[in-house]
Amino acid sequence: MQNSGDPFSSKSVIDRAKVLYFGLRDYFLGVVEQEKKEFEAAQRNVVERDIIPDAGDDCPSCHAESTIREAAAGVMRCSACGWQPRVVGPPGISRSQLEAFRYPDAEHKQKFAAGFGNAVARITGRRK
Repeated sequence: MQNSGDPFSSKSVIDRAKVLYFGLRDYFLGVVEQEKKEFEAAQRNVVERDIIPDAGDDCPSCHAESTIREAAAGVMRCSACGWQPRVVGPPGISRSQLEAFRYPDAEHKQKFAAGFGNAVARITGRRK
């Protein structure tokens, strides 16, 4: 086959272009699929929170009018039925994970021990 100056006249050039095109396409489709999986995993970890009403709002549980009051420190509670939004704390660490915990380095271990000792002293009072 004679090459007449047309770079696509050769079948091997077309085959290499197809391999390059489909390789890039498959790579980016894989990236998109990975991002979809990460997004779906993140959506499963979202904690649905209750509606947090303001003081003076109607209760979403018993529907009594203007019964939401601030109980303490921004916690809202219905004065008629006692309903309050769920309090969702951060995820904790299990006992088995805690027992097998390894500090990243000695400095981190020392800082934790000092902080823990200070916290215990604040709670129980300093020993004389």
